[in-house]
Amino acid sequence: MKKSLVLLSAMVWLAGCSSEDEVEQAEKVNEEAEKVDEENEMDSLKRDFPDAEFASGVARQWFRLAPQLESSSEDSYLWLLNGKEISTDKECVHVFAAAGNHVLTFIVTNAEGLSERHFIVQIDEPAQAHGSWTNRVYEFVRAPGQFANTFPVIPPRSTYESVLKTVEDTMLSRELISLGGYGGYIVMGFDHTVVNGPGNDFVVHGNAFYGWAEPGVVEVSWDANGNGLSDDPWYEIAGSEYNAPTALHNYALTYYKPATDTGREVGAKGVRWTDNQGRTGYTPEETADMIGWPRWLGDTLVVGGSIYERSGLSAFAFGYADNWPNDDALAQIDIDWAVDKNGKPANLKGIDFVRVYTGVFSFSAGEDGIFGEISTEVTGAEDLSL
Repeated sequence: MKKSLVLLSAMVWLAGCSSEDEVEQAEKVNEEAEKVDEENEMDSLKRDFPDAEFASGVARQWFRLAPQLESSSEDSYLWLLNGKEISTDKECVHVFAAAGNHVLTFIVTNAEGLSERHFIVQIDEPAQAHGSWTNRVYEFVRAPGQFANTFPVIPPRSTYESVLKTVEDTMLSRELISLGGYGGYIVMGFDHTVVNGPGNDFVVHGNAFYGWAEPGVVEVSWDANGNGLSDDPWYEIAGSEYNAPTALHNYALTYYKPATDTGREVGAKGVRWTDNQGRTGYTPEETADMIGWPRWLGDTLVVGGSIYERSGLSAFAFGYADNWPNDDALAQIDIDWAVDKNGKPANLKGIDFVRVYTGVFSFSAGEDGIFGEISTEVTGAEDLSL
């Protein structure tokens, strides 16, 4: 069965380029490939685009090249970048760390044989330099507990939109944002894609110091659907505690607003909670200013993910936020540590979004609990390559 292929791109195809020799070479290779296809009566890779086999992109932004063809389940695909395999998907999605020219090869194999096409990809630096610091807050949920309406201060009658604006302004000022008790979280984004390069790639800044850690779980995501929103799958950074015997994954906890909680016991203090392990309890009540219900939340709050146990204020070995001082290499994170929901390596090429949530459910930090609740604090995240 013969099939026709039209190679299109979300990028702008150029009529010419500065790398004339490279383009000419690609054209000659493609002409020879077409002759082989014709001799084998194979038209799987006939094309319809401008004469120059040339595409452009921008460094640290997703490059996408999507062939449109009448395919079958027998087809297999291979993309090579400078001779190295980068994808076996039908669509090529890649991120380049720096400007430069590259040779991109697309190979289709089916029952009729094998055919390939070559392209020169020119990657430019962005018109405006990218910033190393996160520049947007997409979501924010503070869990009940310490500093329920402070760090930053949330005025009465605030809407969720106004809360996001307040938190984003706080992050841009690199000031402290408290996530509250277990499960409280923030979703932050960069103005570019953080490329998964050699070694550690980014760090989430908090206010930890030696002997004082309030670990937050870090999750990462990339803009897989290309809509610029943080609505794609999340991958947990598998830190030192991920496989600990006491670690719980797929954990869920529900908080109940005291003023409307019909399940409260008479005389109970604090915020009632239940979890998917069949447990229930109340957060300690210290003072109205320290333990409370965030003003903009509804009557219940469901949070979850992974939950870890720790003693005192000692830090976990690696892989968490608000765990080691910001300038310590142990605070840095390698994107290669990201795993999927089954604990398998995610093999991400880069990330666009970072989610951090308080990963410990404890109200007795320090000797005799004098420091109160464990609550992760962050000020933002930083791309270490810029």
